Amino acid sequence: MSIKALRKQKGLTLHEAASAAGVHFTTWRRWEMTRVPAERTHDVANILGVDRVHVRPDIFGPKRAKEPANA
Repeated sequence: MSIKALRKQKGLTLHEAASAAGVHFTTWRRWEMTRVPAERTHDVANILGVDRVHVRPDIFGPKRAKEPANA
């Protein structure tokens, strides 16, 4: 689920979420359109009431098994 969808599910406006994070609303909007910086993942996850894997699955998602080199 996207950051925007999580924010709306939580019932927060763009300005409310940005204020809770201590950033300008345009910064939060940029995060919704791209991705949240790794150092802000914990803050955003807390604001949205989700685990950090929902904010940055590329960093905190399940580890993918590497294929053996001889496969």
